[in-house]
Amino acid sequence: MLCSNGHQNAAEAKFCRDCGQVLASGGSPGAGYQQATQAPQVQATTSKLSADLKNDLLKHRHESPEVNLQTIITVISGALFALAVLLLAFDAVGSSYSDSPFLIGFVWTAIGCAVVYLLTKFASSDLIPGATTAVVPLLGLSVLFLFGNSIDDGEVGLPLIVLGLAYAAAWSLPILRGRPALLVAGLLSLGNGLVVLNAQSSIRGYSVFDDPTDFFDSATRESSSLYLIIGIVLLAIGWSLDRKDWPSFGKVFIGVGIVFEVSGAFGVLGSSEDRTAASILLTAAGALLIIVAVQRSRKTSLVIGGFGAFAGIVAFIVALTESSDGIGLPVAILLGTSFGFGFIGVKKSLEIQNKIRAVGKP
Repeated sequence: MLCSNGHQNAAEAKFCRDCGQVLASGGSPGAGYQQATQAPQVQATTSKLSADLKNDLLKHRHESPEVNLQTIITVISGALFALAVLLLAFDAVGSSYSDSPFLIGFVWTAIGCAVVYLLTKFASSDLIPGATTAVVPLLGLSVLFLFGNSIDDGEVGLPLIVLGLAYAAAWSLPILRGRPALLVAGLLSLGNGLVVLNAQSSIRGYSVFDDPTDFFDSATRESSSLYLIIGIVLLAIGWSLDRKDWPSFGKVFIGVGIVFEVSGAFGVLGSSEDRTAASILLTAAGALLIIVAVQRSRKTSLVIGGFGAFAGIVAFIVALTESSDGIGLPVAILLGTSFGFGFIGVKKSLEIQNKIRAVGKP
Protein backbone atom coordinates (compact mmCIF):
# COMPACT_ATOMS: atom_id res chain seq x y z
CA MET A 1 0.00 0.00 0.00
CA LEU A 2 1.29 3.44 -0.95
CA CYS A 3 1.08 6.39 1.42
CA SER A 4 0.49 9.95 0.19
CA ASN A 5 4.26 10.45 -0.06
CA GLY A 6 4.69 7.38 -2.30
CA HIS A 7 6.26 5.03 0.27
CA GLN A 8 5.50 1.31 -0.17
CA ASN A 9 4.00 -0.53 2.82
CA ALA A 10 2.42 -3.91 3.55
CA ALA A 11 -1.28 -4.27 2.61
CA GLU A 12 -2.36 -4.63 6.25
CA ALA A 13 -0.31 -1.69 7.52
CA LYS A 14 -2.17 1.12 9.31
CA PHE A 15 0.70 3.64 9.35
CA CYS A 16 3.54 4.28 6.91
CA ARG A 17 6.82 2.87 8.26
CA ASP A 18 8.81 5.73 6.70
CA CYS A 19 6.76 8.90 7.38
CA GLY A 20 3.98 7.80 9.75
CA GLN A 21 1.16 8.66 7.31
CA VAL A 22 -2.24 7.17 8.28
CA LEU A 23 -3.17 4.38 5.86
CA ALA A 24 -6.45 2.65 4.96
CA SER A 25 -5.80 -1.08 5.45
CA GLY A 26 -6.97 -3.92 3.23
CA GLY A 27 -6.61 -2.33 -0.23
CA SER A 28 -4.37 -2.33 -3.24
CA PRO A 29 -1.39 0.06 -3.52
CA GLY A 30 -2.69 3.58 -3.26
CA ALA A 31 -6.24 2.46 -2.36
CA GLY A 32 -7.90 4.33 0.48
CA TYR A 33 -5.72 7.40 0.12
CA GLN A 34 -8.74 9.70 0.01
CA GLN A 35 -10.24 8.04 3.11
CA ALA A 36 -6.92 8.21 4.94
CA THR A 37 -6.45 11.93 4.30
CA GLN A 38 -10.06 13.13 4.61
CA ALA A 39 -10.16 13.27 8.41
CA PRO A 40 -6.77 15.07 8.75
CA GLN A 41 -7.87 17.59 6.09
CA VAL A 42 -11.10 18.37 7.94
CA GLN A 43 -9.17 18.65 11.20
CA ALA A 44 -6.61 20.95 9.57
CA THR A 45 -9.36 23.20 8.16
CA THR A 46 -11.08 23.42 11.53
CA SER A 47 -7.78 24.17 13.26
CA LYS A 48 -6.99 26.90 10.73
CA LEU A 49 -10.40 28.54 11.17
CA SER A 50 -10.00 28.41 14.94
CA ALA A 51 -6.48 29.87 14.75
CA ASP A 52 -7.59 32.65 12.37
CA LEU A 53 -10.50 33.54 14.68
CA LYS A 54 -8.17 33.70 17.68
CA ASN A 55 -5.70 35.88 15.77
CA ASP A 56 -8.46 38.30 14.78
CA LEU A 57 -9.69 38.45 18.37
CA LEU A 58 -6.15 39.08 19.62
CA LYS A 59 -6.01 42.28 17.56
CA HIS A 60 -8.69 43.78 19.81
CA ARG A 61 -8.02 41.81 22.97
CA HIS A 62 -7.94 44.83 25.24
CA GLU A 63 -9.74 47.46 23.17
CA SER A 64 -12.73 47.39 20.84
CA PRO A 65 -12.23 48.23 17.13
CA GLU A 66 -11.59 51.93 16.56
CA VAL A 67 -14.57 54.11 15.68
CA ASN A 68 -13.68 56.97 13.33
CA LEU A 69 -15.26 58.99 10.51
CA GLN A 70 -14.81 56.15 8.02
CA THR A 71 -16.55 53.77 10.41
CA ILE A 72 -19.59 56.03 10.80
CA ILE A 73 -19.90 56.68 7.05
CA THR A 74 -19.71 52.98 6.18
CA VAL A 75 -22.18 52.13 8.96
CA ILE A 76 -24.68 54.63 7.49
CA SER A 77 -24.09 53.10 4.06
CA GLY A 78 -24.72 49.59 5.36
CA ALA A 79 -27.85 50.64 7.25
CA LEU A 80 -29.30 52.33 4.15
CA PHE A 81 -28.57 49.24 2.04
CA ALA A 82 -30.23 46.96 4.59
CA LEU A 83 -33.29 49.22 4.79
CA ALA A 84 -33.68 49.20 1.00
CA VAL A 85 -33.47 45.39 0.83
CA LEU A 86 -35.90 44.97 3.75
CA LEU A 87 -38.43 47.29 2.08
CA LEU A 88 -38.19 45.17 -1.07
CA ALA A 89 -38.56 41.97 0.96
CA PHE A 90 -41.62 43.11 2.93
CA ASP A 91 -43.25 44.54 -0.19
CA ALA A 92 -42.71 41.23 -1.99
CA VAL A 93 -44.17 39.29 0.95
CA GLY A 94 -47.18 41.60 1.20
CA SER A 95 -47.98 41.37 -2.51
CA SER A 96 -47.41 37.62 -2.83
CA TYR A 97 -50.35 35.30 -3.52
CA SER A 98 -48.34 32.17 -2.79
CA ASP A 99 -49.17 29.66 -0.05
CA SER A 100 -45.68 30.40 1.33
CA PRO A 101 -45.42 34.19 0.98
CA PHE A 102 -42.47 34.44 3.35
CA LEU A 103 -40.25 32.48 0.95
CA ILE A 104 -39.86 35.45 -1.38
CA GLY A 105 -38.79 37.55 1.60
CA PHE A 106 -36.12 34.96 2.39
CA VAL A 107 -34.88 35.14 -1.20
CA TRP A 108 -34.55 38.94 -1.13
CA THR A 109 -32.76 39.06 2.22
CA ALA A 110 -30.46 36.18 1.26
CA ILE A 111 -29.51 38.03 -1.93
CA GLY A 112 -28.86 41.14 0.17
CA CYS A 113 -26.51 39.20 2.47
CA ALA A 114 -24.68 37.72 -0.53
CA VAL A 115 -24.20 41.17 -2.11
CA VAL A 116 -22.81 42.54 1.16
CA TYR A 117 -20.31 39.69 1.50
CA LEU A 118 -19.18 39.92 -2.14
CA LEU A 119 -18.70 43.69 -1.99
CA THR A 120 -16.70 43.42 1.24
CA LYS A 121 -14.52 40.62 -0.11
CA PHE A 122 -13.80 41.96 -3.59
CA ALA A 123 -14.29 45.73 -3.29
CA SER A 124 -12.72 46.76 0.03
CA SER A 125 -12.28 45.35 3.52
CA ASP A 126 -12.84 48.92 4.80
CA LEU A 127 -16.54 48.19 4.28
CA ILE A 128 -16.55 45.69 7.18
CA PRO A 129 -18.26 48.02 9.72
CA GLY A 130 -21.01 48.86 7.23
CA ALA A 131 -21.29 45.24 6.10
CA THR A 132 -21.77 44.13 9.71
CA THR A 133 -24.47 46.76 10.18
CA ALA A 134 -26.28 45.45 7.11
CA VAL A 135 -25.85 41.74 7.83
CA VAL A 136 -27.30 41.84 11.37
CA PRO A 137 -30.87 42.76 10.26
CA LEU A 138 -30.67 41.04 6.86
CA LEU A 139 -29.49 37.72 8.27
CA GLY A 140 -32.01 37.99 11.10
CA LEU A 141 -34.98 38.56 8.79
CA SER A 142 -33.67 35.98 6.32
CA VAL A 143 -33.81 33.19 8.91
CA LEU A 144 -37.14 34.41 10.30
CA PHE A 145 -38.65 34.53 6.79
CA LEU A 146 -37.38 30.99 6.24
CA PHE A 147 -39.51 29.87 9.21
CA GLY A 148 -42.25 32.41 8.42
CA ASN A 149 -45.30 30.15 8.64
CA SER A 150 -44.22 28.66 11.98
CA ILE A 151 -43.39 32.09 13.40
CA ASP A 152 -46.78 33.41 12.31
CA ASP A 153 -48.33 30.73 14.55
CA GLY A 154 -46.18 31.74 17.53
CA GLU A 155 -43.61 28.92 17.21
CA VAL A 156 -40.52 31.10 17.47
CA GLY A 157 -38.16 29.16 19.77
CA LEU A 158 -36.47 26.95 17.17
CA PRO A 159 -36.12 29.73 14.54
CA LEU A 160 -34.42 31.96 17.12
CA ILE A 161 -31.98 29.18 18.02
CA VAL A 162 -31.20 28.61 14.33
CA LEU A 163 -30.73 32.36 13.95
CA GLY A 164 -28.32 32.40 16.88
CA LEU A 165 -26.28 29.64 15.23
CA ALA A 166 -26.30 31.57 11.94
CA TYR A 167 -24.95 34.68 13.69
CA ALA A 168 -22.31 32.53 15.41
CA ALA A 169 -21.22 31.15 12.02
CA ALA A 170 -21.01 34.66 10.54
CA TRP A 171 -18.97 35.78 13.57
CA SER A 172 -16.50 32.88 13.37
CA LEU A 173 -16.02 32.61 9.59
CA PRO A 174 -14.01 34.87 7.23
CA ILE A 175 -15.08 38.30 5.90
CA LEU A 176 -16.89 39.47 9.09
CA ARG A 177 -15.00 37.27 11.53
CA GLY A 178 -14.79 38.46 15.11
CA ARG A 179 -17.22 41.39 14.81
CA PRO A 180 -18.74 42.02 18.29
CA ALA A 181 -22.18 42.97 16.89
CA LEU A 182 -22.60 39.50 15.37
CA LEU A 183 -21.66 37.80 18.64
CA VAL A 184 -24.09 40.01 20.57
CA ALA A 185 -26.87 39.21 18.10
CA GLY A 186 -26.06 35.50 18.30
CA LEU A 187 -26.12 35.38 22.10
CA LEU A 188 -29.39 37.35 22.24
CA SER A 189 -31.01 35.07 19.67
CA LEU A 190 -29.88 31.85 21.34
CA GLY A 191 -30.90 33.01 24.80
CA ASN A 192 -34.31 34.25 23.70
CA GLY A 193 -34.81 31.06 21.69
CA LEU A 194 -34.31 28.97 24.83
CA VAL A 195 -36.69 31.23 26.77
CA VAL A 196 -39.40 31.05 24.12
CA LEU A 197 -39.07 27.28 23.82
CA ASN A 198 -39.54 27.01 27.57
CA ALA A 199 -42.74 29.11 27.41
CA GLN A 200 -43.94 27.83 24.02
CA SER A 201 -47.08 26.12 25.28
CA SER A 202 -48.22 29.26 27.12
CA ILE A 203 -47.70 31.70 24.25
CA ARG A 204 -48.87 29.56 21.34
CA GLY A 205 -51.17 31.55 19.09
CA TYR A 206 -49.32 34.86 19.44
CA SER A 207 -47.95 36.21 16.17
CA VAL A 208 -44.55 37.82 16.53
CA PHE A 209 -45.10 39.58 13.19
CA ASP A 210 -48.38 41.17 14.33
CA ASP A 211 -47.40 42.20 17.86
CA PRO A 212 -43.82 41.33 18.90
CA THR A 213 -44.10 43.41 22.10
CA ASP A 214 -46.94 41.32 23.53
CA PHE A 215 -45.24 38.14 22.39
CA PHE A 216 -41.95 38.75 24.20
CA ASP A 217 -43.68 40.36 27.19
CA SER A 218 -45.61 37.11 27.69
CA ALA A 219 -42.44 35.05 27.28
CA THR A 220 -40.65 37.23 29.85
CA ARG A 221 -43.35 36.78 32.47
CA GLU A 222 -43.52 33.02 31.87
CA SER A 223 -39.74 32.46 31.97
CA SER A 224 -38.27 35.17 34.19
CA SER A 225 -36.21 32.61 36.14
CA LEU A 226 -34.71 31.21 32.93
CA TYR A 227 -33.80 34.73 31.82
CA LEU A 228 -31.95 35.21 35.11
CA ILE A 229 -30.18 31.84 34.82
CA ILE A 230 -28.99 32.65 31.29
CA GLY A 231 -27.85 36.07 32.50
CA ILE A 232 -25.88 34.49 35.36
CA VAL A 233 -24.19 32.04 32.95
CA LEU A 234 -23.21 34.86 30.57
CA LEU A 235 -21.89 37.01 33.42
CA ALA A 236 -19.85 34.07 34.70
CA ILE A 237 -18.34 33.58 31.22
CA GLY A 238 -17.57 37.31 31.07
CA TRP A 239 -15.88 37.13 34.46
CA SER A 240 -13.82 34.13 33.33
CA LEU A 241 -12.72 36.00 30.20
CA ASP A 242 -11.77 39.02 32.31
CA ARG A 243 -9.64 36.80 34.54
CA LYS A 244 -7.90 35.39 31.45
CA ASP A 245 -7.13 38.97 30.30
CA TRP A 246 -9.69 39.13 27.48
CA PRO A 247 -11.60 42.23 28.72
CA SER A 248 -12.84 43.38 25.30
CA PHE A 249 -14.22 39.90 24.53
CA GLY A 250 -15.64 39.51 28.01
CA LYS A 251 -17.44 42.85 27.70
CA VAL A 252 -19.73 41.30 25.07
CA PHE A 253 -20.88 38.52 27.41
CA ILE A 254 -21.27 40.98 30.29
CA GLY A 255 -23.37 43.35 28.17
CA VAL A 256 -25.68 40.59 26.94
CA GLY A 257 -25.82 39.12 30.45
CA ILE A 258 -27.05 42.51 31.72
CA VAL A 259 -29.81 42.49 29.08
CA PHE A 260 -31.03 39.08 30.26
CA GLU A 261 -30.74 40.12 33.90
CA VAL A 262 -32.84 43.26 33.33
CA SER A 263 -35.41 41.26 31.33
CA GLY A 264 -35.61 38.70 34.11
CA ALA A 265 -35.96 41.47 36.69
CA PHE A 266 -38.97 42.95 34.90
CA GLY A 267 -40.45 39.47 34.63
CA VAL A 268 -39.99 38.84 38.36
CA LEU A 269 -41.42 42.20 39.43
CA GLY A 270 -44.34 41.90 37.03
CA SER A 271 -45.29 38.36 37.95
CA SER A 272 -48.28 37.60 40.16
CA GLU A 273 -47.03 34.13 41.12
CA ASP A 274 -44.67 33.10 43.94
CA ARG A 275 -41.46 35.07 43.37
CA THR A 276 -39.24 33.62 46.09
CA ALA A 277 -36.98 31.49 43.88
CA ALA A 278 -36.86 34.08 41.09
CA SER A 279 -35.98 36.86 43.56
CA ILE A 280 -33.05 34.80 44.87
CA LEU A 281 -31.82 34.33 41.29
CA LEU A 282 -32.18 38.08 40.65
CA THR A 283 -30.17 38.89 43.79
CA ALA A 284 -27.48 36.37 42.77
CA ALA A 285 -27.32 37.83 39.25
CA GLY A 286 -26.95 41.36 40.65
CA ALA A 287 -24.23 40.24 43.08
CA LEU A 288 -22.34 38.45 40.30
CA LEU A 289 -22.52 41.53 38.08
CA ILE A 290 -21.14 43.61 40.97
CA ILE A 291 -18.22 41.18 41.32
CA VAL A 292 -17.52 41.29 37.58
CA ALA A 293 -17.71 45.10 37.57
CA VAL A 294 -15.39 45.48 40.58
CA GLN A 295 -12.77 43.30 38.91
CA ARG A 296 -12.26 45.71 35.98
CA SER A 297 -13.74 48.89 37.50
CA ARG A 298 -16.71 48.83 35.12
CA LYS A 299 -18.76 51.70 36.56
CA THR A 300 -21.93 51.26 34.51
CA SER A 301 -22.06 47.52 35.20
CA LEU A 302 -21.48 48.22 38.90
CA VAL A 303 -24.50 50.54 39.06
CA ILE A 304 -26.73 48.11 37.13
CA GLY A 305 -25.59 45.25 39.35
CA GLY A 306 -26.43 47.29 42.43
CA PHE A 307 -29.95 48.00 41.14
CA GLY A 308 -30.36 44.31 40.27
CA ALA A 309 -29.32 43.17 43.74
CA PHE A 310 -31.58 45.81 45.31
CA ALA A 311 -34.57 44.70 43.22
CA GLY A 312 -33.90 41.06 44.08
CA ILE A 313 -33.73 41.77 47.81
CA VAL A 314 -36.95 43.79 47.70
CA ALA A 315 -38.74 41.09 45.72
CA PHE A 316 -37.53 38.46 48.20
CA ILE A 317 -38.75 40.48 51.19
CA VAL A 318 -42.11 41.05 49.48
CA ALA A 319 -42.43 37.32 48.78
CA LEU A 320 -41.64 36.50 52.44
CA THR A 321 -44.05 39.02 53.94
CA GLU A 322 -46.82 38.85 51.36
CA SER A 323 -49.22 37.05 53.69
CA SER A 324 -48.43 39.14 56.80
CA ASP A 325 -50.89 41.66 58.21
CA GLY A 326 -49.86 45.31 58.27
CA ILE A 327 -46.49 46.84 57.40
CA GLY A 328 -44.65 46.14 60.64
CA LEU A 329 -42.77 43.02 59.49
CA PRO A 330 -41.75 44.38 56.04
CA VAL A 331 -40.52 47.64 57.59
CA ALA A 332 -38.54 45.78 60.28
CA ILE A 333 -36.85 43.52 57.73
CA LEU A 334 -36.09 46.44 55.40
CA LEU A 335 -34.54 48.47 58.24
CA GLY A 336 -32.50 45.51 59.48
CA THR A 337 -31.25 44.79 55.96
CA SER A 338 -30.45 48.46 55.43
CA PHE A 339 -28.36 48.69 58.63
CA GLY A 340 -26.60 45.44 57.74
CA PHE A 341 -25.57 46.67 54.29
CA GLY A 342 -24.59 50.05 55.75
CA PHE A 343 -22.23 48.34 58.22
CA ILE A 344 -20.70 46.20 55.46
CA GLY A 345 -20.29 49.24 53.22
CA VAL A 346 -18.45 51.25 55.86
CA LYS A 347 -16.39 48.53 57.56
CA LYS A 348 -15.87 45.74 55.02
CA SER A 349 -16.32 47.05 51.46
CA LEU A 350 -12.64 47.94 50.86
CA GLU A 351 -11.49 44.54 52.13
CA ILE A 352 -14.06 42.73 49.96
CA GLN A 353 -13.09 44.82 46.93
CA ASN A 354 -9.39 44.01 47.34
CA LYS A 355 -10.15 40.29 47.67
CA ILE A 356 -12.28 40.31 44.51
CA ARG A 357 -9.56 42.09 42.52
CA ALA A 358 -6.93 39.68 43.86
CA VAL A 359 -9.00 36.67 42.75
CA GLY A 360 -9.75 38.29 39.40
CA LYS A 361 -6.15 39.00 38.41
CA PRO A 362 -5.30 37.23 35.12
